[in-house]
Amino acid sequence: NADVTVVAVKSVRSKDRLCYRAFYREAAMLVALDENGKEHNPDGHPNIIKLFGVITKSTPKCIILEFAAKGDLLQLLKQQARHNSARLLGRFLRYAVHISRALKELRRLRIAHGDVAARNVLISGDDVAKLSDFGLAHDVYTTTTYISSGK
Repeated sequence: NADVTVVAVKSVRSKDRLCYRAFYREAAMLVALDENGKEHNPDGHPNIIKLFGVITKSTPKCIILEFAAKGDLLQLLKQQARHNSARLLGRFLRYAVHISRALKELRRLRIAHGDVAARNVLISGDDVAKLSDFGLAHDVYTTTTYISSGK
């Protein structure tokens, strides 16, 4: 049905304050990214996962996102590890270009992602790589210190 949009829902059910804090941080970053990005491209950036909405007035709290039918890049890499073909190499190079475009957009918006990794790259049904999981992202012009631990 053309009127149906399949979405992904990230939710927080825990009563833990740290979980709620992480949820609200990611939600705020996605909303800011959505609002600022739409000034440049009304449909959002094609290589950044699209935000549809945030639910905070009921439980569970939810972030509603674009659904990526092919899952994350890490799982795809694991599945394809045994294969070695020029076509596969071309596909992964195309994903690298997609992610570099997403990072260029984040740079334009003065946002540092903070956790660019294969597990945070989702692949859409039409084989487009999309950067996701903005829980560690921050505005590089308002945050003065960022410390990362190896733990």
